[in-house]
Amino acid sequence: VKKLSAQYNITARTGVMNGRVTLDPPRANSTSNITISFKISNPLAKNAHTITLIFPSGFDVPPSIGASLITVGGSPLLDDPDVNSGTRTITFVTPRDFSSGANVEVIISKDAGIVNPAKAGKYKLTIYTSQDNQPVDTAPFDIIKESQIKDVLASVDPPTVGKVARWEITFKTGTLGGISTGGKIWIEFPNGTVVPGSIPNGTVTVDGVTAVTQRVLSLKIEITSPKDILPNSTVKIVITKDAGIKNPTSPSSTYKVKVSTTAEKTPVESAPFTIYQPPVSSLKIEPDKPDGLSGFYITKPTITLSASSNYDPSPRIYYHWDTAKDVPYTGPITPPEGVHKLYYHAEDRFGNIEDEHVREFKVDTKPPVIDLIQPEDGSFVKDKQVKVIISSPEDLLDAKINGKKMIKGAQGRWSLTVALKEGENNFVIKARDLAGNEAEISFTVYLDTTPPTVKIISPKMGGLVTTRSTTVIGETDPNSKVHIKVSAITGIIYEDDTFADNQGKFQFTLTKLPPGFIGITATAVDPAGNEGKVVSNFIHKETILLWIGKPEAMIDNEKTYVDPDNKNVVPFILPPGRTMVPIRFISEAFGAKVLWDNATRTVTIIWGSTTIKLTIGVYTAKINDKDVKLDAPPIIREGRTFVPIRFISEAFGAQVLWDGTERKVTIIYPPSGS
Repeated sequence: VKKLSAQYNITARTGVMNGRVTLDPPRANSTSNITISFKISNPLAKNAHTITLIFPSGFDVPPSIGASLITVGGSPLLDDPDVNSGTRTITFVTPRDFSSGANVEVIISKDAGIVNPAKAGKYKLTIYTSQDNQPVDTAPFDIIKESQIKDVLASVDPPTVGKVARWEITFKTGTLGGISTGGKIWIEFPNGTVVPGSIPNGTVTVDGVTAVTQRVLSLKIEITSPKDILPNSTVKIVITKDAGIKNPTSPSSTYKVKVSTTAEKTPVESAPFTIYQPPVSSLKIEPDKPDGLSGFYITKPTITLSASSNYDPSPRIYYHWDTAKDVPYTGPITPPEGVHKLYYHAEDRFGNIEDEHVREFKVDTKPPVIDLIQPEDGSFVKDKQVKVIISSPEDLLDAKINGKKMIKGAQGRWSLTVALKEGENNFVIKARDLAGNEAEISFTVYLDTTPPTVKIISPKMGGLVTTRSTTVIGETDPNSKVHIKVSAITGIIYEDDTFADNQGKFQFTLTKLPPGFIGITATAVDPAGNEGKVVSNFIHKETILLWIGKPEAMIDNEKTYVDPDNKNVVPFILPPGRTMVPIRFISEAFGAKVLWDNATRTVTIIWGSTTIKLTIGVYTAKINDKDVKLDAPPIIREGRTFVPIRFISEAFGAQVLWDGTERKVTIIYPPSGS
């Protein structure tokens, strides 16, 4: 230790100024980093002038302190200080120069071993230099046993009674309130709060860092700090909704939380905060009760929503139908058709949200659709009972026909068998859907048990027709279906259906009539299904004209050709005077079927029950297997088979006339007079 000189000159009465002491930490009965600052009046010379510190009673100053544990103006002492532990005085030579009026800062490390007083309170330290003639006390400084948390604030979202909420709690640590990683923070919630038995991981953060949290009492949680927290620093704790902490169920503006830590164990209350009663919404319906069946409205109701709040004069209302998104309520609404749920709630300006209400509305304002399946409206039936069937795409409550209940079946069908009277029968079906909407349809059914009368007006029964085409005209009941069958010697030549018109008239045309007997059968079925039949007939008298050497021919005054494809095919006279005619032309004019067998050079003609066979060059023909002598054999000319005219008379039973002047052959069937 350097020996200090006791000789120094003081030219004026001076002392240090603005003395201040800071302890870190200022905890009673513990060591601290001590910072002493002051302003000097006179200059201090390095390694010449001294500074003396006198600690107040209660401090424990050790007998020696190492030079490195004290700095002056940022410079460590060059020599150990002179220490008097009895008087708690430390004197040391300044390690650097200071000019007049300079600020001096002395820092004594806590490792120097100076122990703070055991008693908390305000203390002063005395300072003077070898350039001063007057010791000066510093401003008072505090020694405290412990510090307290301060500035505790709590906010809740939503601040609504009974709601699971997000909590945000902030506070400031005190002077002694530093918290190391792993230290504890305790939060005690107000009475009425519901804290779950376990707090899920990830739901609590300290200054944004996730912290492990557990419930230690019914209203108290313990948070393990995930980080170091400095003294006099602001701490922000966030507890998310997923933690499951539920607000008290009673509204109040005086709720508080209490916060304490391992460093500052005295719980400190927060500023009061408010838990609100949520707004209350209600609805009014006009009409107030369903006016249909099964809880249905059959007239669209008008819904008016309203809300009230103890804190907000104009709470907002939101609503939606079924799974749609919320929309603001602006005025009366009406529900859509069908069964739908209305969800609605109110919110106030403080963020309080009412629990959602739900109300189901069953609305059906449309009458049911009824389809008549059978019978058709305006239809005719022949049975004295008819099964009436209706269908509807929606469920029906009931259906009645002329006041009688119909029977429900599958696939939306209803039926009932009803009796009919002869003639017109009118029906009214009334049906109701499940909501009570009513629909009505009407229809008419005619009972007709009388078979229709059928007549052939033209040609008359047994009449004579001399043309190859004729129109057959008949009459029966109006709108009847008529089946026509016409037969000749060659078989059925016409068969088809036609319909009588509204006056009962029907007609059809026959073309290329074969000669001879023509039979007609007309079977009519009226709209009711009754059947009537008539049989008639007429005679087609056919006249064929041929000219020797000419390709032209006439059938019933219709001009044609012996062979339309070969104009060289003409009737001719075979010496010594046999008139030869083409057998295919004659046969087809009679409606016969002609076959050619090239191997035997035989022509086969089938005409009704008659079969004729002719062989080229042979004087004998066969008619139904009977031999018939020819006065000239069949020959082929221009690729066509020709036979004697006399054979036509024998084979077909036709009348054959010869006009020598015109060289004309006339064939008539049936023959005149037959």
